[in-house]
Amino acid sequence: MLGKLLQLSIEDQNNVDVLDRALFYYRILETGIENAKLIVSKNFSPEKITFQEKDDEQLTETLLDEYNSLSIVYEKPYSQITHNYRILNQEKSDESESESESESENENQNENEKEWGVEQEQEQEQVIENEKKSVLENENENESESENENENENEDSQEETVINIDWECNPQAILLPNDFQKLWAQLTESKQISIDFGIEIETGELIEQLTDSNILTIASGTIQQTIKMFCYAQRINDEEFMLMEIIINNETKIGTINLKSTNKQFTFEFSHYIKTCLI
Repeated sequence: MLGKLLQLSIEDQNNVDVLDRALFYYRILETGIENAKLIVSKNFSPEKITFQEKDDEQLTETLLDEYNSLSIVYEKPYSQITHNYRILNQEKSDESESESESESENENQNENEKEWGVEQEQEQEQVIENEKKSVLENENENESESENENENENEDSQEETVINIDWECNPQAILLPNDFQKLWAQLTESKQISIDFGIEIETGELIEQLTDSNILTIASGTIQQTIKMFCYAQRINDEEFMLMEIIINNETKIGTINLKSTNKQFTFEFSHYIKTCLI
């Protein structure tokens, strides 16, 4: 009965929360029934985080550093959430050796998560600079009409080629958060596009709009007037994943999408496909 329930929850792509929770329980059950009881019986109090200003500034900074982890779900530092799970995997040897190993693992894990948070902050700063540059470039376009005509002709011919491609994303695609993070760091082929929405965007409505096009959201959050999301998609009959980072500034109504894959043509084609999904 439990197996059928988990299978139905994993196959249901319409509710991202149910899918994530089903995968979470499935991974726990793989370690053993007794281990699963030990983890589930603990009194966690998960609350959804909206990334608003908190009285506890230290906790807020910790959650931002551990953005793409379970800290976002439980509003607790990553080290507190995974404490019980690490106990199950510790070697049953000398007590002093197990404590030293646990401390070294925690230090390495915190360093990796801090590096990930720093990289994300640097990428966001780069995006803001790119937005400013794009605004300046748009103002200078009126002064170089002849050059823009040639560029527009080339872009139009490329867009016609892409429009003729029959795109259909796989609704059954599954990519876990840890796998997403590793793949994002490995991929080198990237493309950045900007979209002027012209209106203020709501996170929930945007997730539903992407889900309708089988573009799945793995994490999302809001910091002041900026929406940040990590999504992925997989074309039917193709094993490659398309990873994307979507950043929308509701003050300027401008969105920036960073695309990553292993194939340059695949990235170029998908950049036009996602525009048709969002505009």
